[in-house]
Amino acid sequence: SIFEQNPHVLIGRFCSLAAKINFLIGGNHPYKNVSSFPFDDDGIINKVFGSGTPISCNRPNHYQVVVGHDVWIGNDVTILGGVKIGNGAVIGANAVVAKNIPPYAIAVGNPARVVKYRFDAETIRKLLAVKWWNWD
Repeated sequence: SIFEQNPHVLIGRFCSLAAKINFLIGGNHPYKNVSSFPFDDDGIINKVFGSGTPISCNRPNHYQVVVGHDVWIGNDVTILGGVKIGNGAVIGANAVVAKNIPPYAIAVGNPARVVKYRFDAETIRKLLAVKWWNWD
């Protein structure tokens, strides 16, 4: 059952998190399924329509959000389930993060989109390689 999953948020080291951040993890609301109720856990769809039915009750459910190391998240940000925010990223205030954000990207808006990067590609590569957040 989808209700037996363990929703959670993983947050890396040296992150700066502002107030009113919303992590929306757990079941999503699919519009192409027969119903949003998870009644097909007992195979009801196949009992009613037969085993060859094209009607789907498989729902994407996202139970984890991963926030990398050295991430800065602004005030009143909403992060949807299944999203991974890369190391060193910055999320601007009031953003709605619906897709993964690359390392050292600056993302803003609704939906959040990358507007620029904190460093050039070579510097980002070096920062990711040295993994300074694991140092003593």
